[in-house]
Amino acid sequence: MGLKSNFRFHKKNFVKSDPKLSEYISWLRIDESGIVYNKDDSMQLTFKFRGPDLDSSTIEELQSYHAAINNIIKSASTGYVFYMENQRHASEVYDKADFQSPLTKVIETEREKFFNSGKQFENDYFFTILYHPNFNMTKKFLSFFESKEETTKKQNQYWKEIAKATSDFIEETNKMLDMFNDIFLDVKVLSPDETLEYLHSTVSDHRQPIKNIPTMYLSSYLLDSPLVGGFEPKLGDKHMRVISVTSFPPITHPGFFDILNRLGFEYRWSSRYHALSKMDAMQVLKDIEDNFRQQAKTILQYAIEAIRNKETNQVNESMLNYAEEAKIAQQLLETDAVGYGYYTMTLVVLDKDPEMADKKAAFALKEIRQEGFTAQLETTNAIDAYFGSIPGMWEYNVRKYLMASLNFSHLAPTSAVWSGEKKNSHLKGPVLLHTVTTGSTPFRLSLHVGDVGHTFVVGPTGSGKSVLLNMIETHFTKYPGARVFIFDVGSSSRAVTKAMGGNFYNIMGDDNPLAFQPLSRIDEDIEFIWANDWIINYLTMENVPIDPIVKTTIHEALKSLREMEPSLRTLTSFQRLVQNHAIRQALAPLCEGGTYGGLFDNSTDKFGEGNWQVFEMDEVMKMPNIVPSVLDFLFHRIEGQLREDGAPGLIILDECWLFFANPIFQSKIRKYFKDLRKKNTSIIFATQNLSDISASPELANTVRENCPTQIYLPNPKATAEGIKQQYINFGLNSRQIELLSELTQKREYYVSSIKGNRVFDLALQPLEAAFVTATSKEDQLKIQALEKNHLSKDEFILAWLDYKDMPEEKAKYQSLIEPERSYHVG
Repeated sequence: MGLKSNFRFHKKNFVKSDPKLSEYISWLRIDESGIVYNKDDSMQLTFKFRGPDLDSSTIEELQSYHAAINNIIKSASTGYVFYMENQRHASEVYDKADFQSPLTKVIETEREKFFNSGKQFENDYFFTILYHPNFNMTKKFLSFFESKEETTKKQNQYWKEIAKATSDFIEETNKMLDMFNDIFLDVKVLSPDETLEYLHSTVSDHRQPIKNIPTMYLSSYLLDSPLVGGFEPKLGDKHMRVISVTSFPPITHPGFFDILNRLGFEYRWSSRYHALSKMDAMQVLKDIEDNFRQQAKTILQYAIEAIRNKETNQVNESMLNYAEEAKIAQQLLETDAVGYGYYTMTLVVLDKDPEMADKKAAFALKEIRQEGFTAQLETTNAIDAYFGSIPGMWEYNVRKYLMASLNFSHLAPTSAVWSGEKKNSHLKGPVLLHTVTTGSTPFRLSLHVGDVGHTFVVGPTGSGKSVLLNMIETHFTKYPGARVFIFDVGSSSRAVTKAMGGNFYNIMGDDNPLAFQPLSRIDEDIEFIWANDWIINYLTMENVPIDPIVKTTIHEALKSLREMEPSLRTLTSFQRLVQNHAIRQALAPLCEGGTYGGLFDNSTDKFGEGNWQVFEMDEVMKMPNIVPSVLDFLFHRIEGQLREDGAPGLIILDECWLFFANPIFQSKIRKYFKDLRKKNTSIIFATQNLSDISASPELANTVRENCPTQIYLPNPKATAEGIKQQYINFGLNSRQIELLSELTQKREYYVSSIKGNRVFDLALQPLEAAFVTATSKEDQLKIQALEKNHLSKDEFILAWLDYKDMPEEKAKYQSLIEPERSYHVG
């Protein structure tokens, strides 16, 4: 893999003990497309990218991914240099939301404190393509001995070559970018300002935005941190430690250095690759082969052979083996399986405290060496190695090991720990929820992919589904005008609903305050059409044959009913107007005196109100024949409450298998997805088993197509035959399924979307945990006991914190509620 050679680059030697960066940095100017032109005629372009999540990828997927990278790199000619860099840095300041209720304000403050503790780090990945042309002319500057005509001619030729090189670079770079777009996630060519911010971060002790100043050379205003040389150099106010990898194991594999993605401190990890054309690489490999074959025998052996005119059998087998490796490398090169180039890996650590800089460097060294590499902390070569890590400084610290392009892709930062989107671009606000993931890395959870926030959540009982849903519901209220509608089964949202000042309706329960009048607005055309379909769907469930005559009968009865006063537009009135015995008989359960008459046959429509409404469906689910009619009515009324001003809405269907089991509801799901999306409303379907959905291929396809975000809960049985296939049908690979079986119950979750995949932990803080985890039977009984006292929202919260024995959290809340007692989400 790493073949030592004598191929030479022109290299500036660093000799000063007090270097000035401006004397060495080559950046000259930048154009409007982001191309940086350097003092040595080289040019470079940088883009951001993100590789796949190593934890979520199968070996086959990773092999295919790296083969695709190899196909691009291997084709590059001599003169191209690739820099792949991972910058691990402290997480950005927590994007605090402007919640309105005192409870969520305290919750948000707790989370802000946790995420701003300085213990969270994330990664940015950069890819720089540099090209340094090799002009044919021997001189490009004026010669004292040249005539004016010769000088002018040479200058003109020089500028033509510059123009041609630039044109070729743009063409080649565009081709590469097109191919990289098919491989990497989130490929984005940096704008001029973004490019300068990135370049500045490589030569400064701090990060900051940079604006382009077209009238000044880049090196004159990007360099704001003095560099102090020596064995232990400094950059600005920070001590710098530079680590170089000096030799490599015989075999590499995808994501070799993925461990570096998770280190608990800041660093720059640079992987640089000087590409060689096929012809140049072949010549170097032949030279290497010849060199090793010559070293297989000593000078004395060669002399003896010359004297005796006979070859000796005593040879250095190791040298011959190395020569054979070079021969095999030539064969691989000849078949275009790989390309070859020179690889340099450097890791730069900065810290104001020299002891901390030493500790961080020592830890990184240990991690690298544990992977089988030889690495060292640079001393005499520290500045040269540091320069080599800076994009544009291609002449510095060139290691003399020839490496295959495929091995380069294995060793470069091509895998990633996804941190999620920084903003919810659709809702134009913060992400839904800040969480944490492995390796001291934050994860920002956002359900939206574009303008679609529909989400599917699945996990067995006891895996943490209710806690996740309660967190999503609570934090969704950060968006201005947000409305939350929850279809609950088992009252798992009751505590958080009471604490948020929402309204909890136990439909068909003894304490249900709702009274439905489905036909009250049929004087409106759209309501007339809906009511007609609602009645037909109900009759279908009751096995009443629906033919043209029945449809006409229903239509005529509704026409007569719409002429009556709204208070008279009851189902009993409709039943009397229908001229069909079968219809009258089927409608009886919905009418006065019927099983469901108390719910549906009312002279006024008392539907839920407020920005947070919960419909407890436990009692309804015991009567499967009425479920579709209840759901259809509730969805219709909810849709009517959703604002036309684009304010976001959220509908959660917990235990959705109870709804999916009904064919009428199944037939309407696609329509719900479409109609609610238009009203900026997301649906979250949550269930215990994938079989609840996969039993119906049409339903499964609908959910997969319309839910771009899927959240999977821990499932120890995920790898079992039968269950595993259900996950495969939903698009998970074998590694992801294995991951689900390893997750910690009630703590870890796995999100999968077209934007990325990640295991995350909710990072629950004490106050929010008191409410979102209150799902046990004991908690439900306590809530019922407190409700008998008719407590206000604030009184309930304080009583609940007493029940949970949380005096500190109670004191925090009390400090806020005095001026805001009148606030109510509902």
